[in-house]
Amino acid sequence: MDLVPLCRKAVILYYQGRIKKYAVGYCDGERLSCRPKIDTVAIMYHRGDIVFWSHLNRDEYEQIFNA
Repeated sequence: MDLVPLCRKAVILYYQGRIKKYAVGYCDGERLSCRPKIDTVAIMYHRGDIVFWSHLNRDEYEQIFNA
């Protein structure tokens, strides 16, 4: 059950509606205790009965969420 089929910027932006639909929270990707990543935003999703998270580059996050 992939939210976005490929982790390429063009594909991520193409599926931004789906990303916004299932996103339930976010935090600075560097602040995570598990798998922190510099210059990213960690996004938590809830789809059906599954909760999961991924990282977006800051520019992807800003374009998708108009931050």
